Amino acid sequence: MNSFKNGMIIVVLIFLMLTCYLLPATAASEEDIEIEALMVEFDPVQRIYMASGGVKFKNGDFLLQAENLRYNQKEEFLQAENRIKLITSFGTWEGEKIEYSFRNNKGEISAPRGVVGETLVSGEKAEINEEILFLNDTSFTKCDLATPCIKIKASKVQLVEKRVKVKGGLLYLKNLPLLPLPPLTVSTDSFDNWPLLELGLNNNRGLYLVGKLTHEVNKQFKLNYGLGLGTNKWFRLQGGGD
Repeated sequence: MNSFKNGMIIVVLIFLMLTCYLLPATAASEEDIEIEALMVEFDPVQRIYMASGGVKFKNGDFLLQAENLRYNQKEEFLQAENRIKLITSFGTWEGEKIEYSFRNNKGEISAPRGVVGETLVSGEKAEINEEILFLNDTSFTKCDLATPCIKIKASKVQLVEKRVKVKGGLLYLKNLPLLPLPPLTVSTDSFDNWPLLELGLNNNRGLYLVGKLTHEVNKQFKLNYGLGLGTNKWFRLQGGGD
């Protein structure tokens, strides 16, 4: 009889252990942080949460999904990797890895890809600074094809208040660099200040392509800038202000 009871106790313990590992777990803290995942572990001494498997993390307006997450409650520091998805006021972002300090409201995303308004953005690295996003080695476009029709590439890009600010870059047609660009600011929700392309065919130029840009330097001055190339050895560079 005792052997039967002992056997039942072992079976119940094994069942409880398996249930703890297999059922979704949730955790919350004094800071209104919510963690939902297949498995959540907490070290009360170090005050560190470890979560894995379909992780969902929430801290106020900060919403994150990932496969693996580590959150240091004492330092207010988060690390996550593998299929991350971050939802912020400046767009929805995917990437490989994220580190973020809630104490300083600063963080970093590796290999970010996101949608801001109607603009698709991708880069090598993104730095989060409260409501501003700084990206390195970035391309952005309004075309969602695998090889965008038109895109802008720049080494430094700043996203703030539904605008993309570029210190300088290149305008690409498909994968062909077409037009060097001066510093400019474009809208993420419309085509305001975006470069314009003109494609045509005539006897003088042959098959030609012209890129044009109007850059508003300030309220009093606008810079008009353009470059044209044609198959009949036609070339035109234009610039001026009004």
